[in-house]
Amino acid sequence: MIFKSFTLLSLLLTAVFGFAQDMQEGFTYLETGKYANAETFFNNILKDYPNNKTARLCYGRAIGLNGKPEQANTLFTTLLADYPADFEVKLNYGESLLWNKNYAKAKTYFKGLINEDPKSFPALLSFANTLSNLKEYEEALLYVNKALGVLPENPNALNSKKYMYLGYAYQKQQAQQYDDAETLLKENLMLFDNDIDTLLNLANLYLITSRLDDAKVTYNLLAENP
Repeated sequence: MIFKSFTLLSLLLTAVFGFAQDMQEGFTYLETGKYANAETFFNNILKDYPNNKTARLCYGRAIGLNGKPEQANTLFTTLLADYPADFEVKLNYGESLLWNKNYAKAKTYFKGLINEDPKSFPALLSFANTLSNLKEYEEALLYVNKALGVLPENPNALNSKKYMYLGYAYQKQQAQQYDDAETLLKENLMLFDNDIDTLLNLANLYLITSRLDDAKVTYNLLAENP
C-alpha cells in the first residue's frame, strides 16, 4: 500500500510538473511584457483546464496588465472566494485593486497582508506603492525600505523608492517648503548617482527659487550625462 501511494504521488507530481512545463511559454510572455500573447495563451489553457489555479492566476494578471483591470479584479475576487487562505491569490487580488486605482481599499488590504506575513516582499512593496499613490510619501519610504530589507537591491523596489523621493520633493515644492524639497532631491542623488529625473527636478527647483548659479551647475551635470 505504501509503495502504491508513493507511486501515485510520483505520477501526480510528474503530471503537475509536466503541466507547468506546458505553461512555460505563457509564463515567458508575462515575464517579458507580452500581455496580449499571455492573455490568449492562458485563455486557451483555461478552455481545457477551467479550474486550474495557476492558469487562472496568470490569465488574471495578463488581462489586468493588458488594460482590463476591472475584469482582472472580478476574476481575482472569484479566485479569492475559491482559495480564501491562499496568500498568492490574496496578493494578486490586492494588486488588482491597484490596477483599478482603488488605493484606499488597497491600503487597508495590504496592511492586513503585512500583519499576516511581515516578511512578504510583494506585500511590503505593494503597500509602499499604495501609500505613494496616496501621496503618503514618508510612510511609503518606510515600507519600501522594509521591502529592500527583505530583498536588498531589488530593481523594482529601488525604482519605486526613486519616484517616491521625487513625489515627496514635488509635494514639498508645491507647499513652498523649498529647503525640504532640495534635501529630498539631494538624498535621492546620493542613492541614484546623477539620476537624470532627479537632476531635472533639482534644476527646476533652483529656477523657481531664483538660484540661477545652482541651476547652471545642475544643467552642466545634465549635459555631461545626456
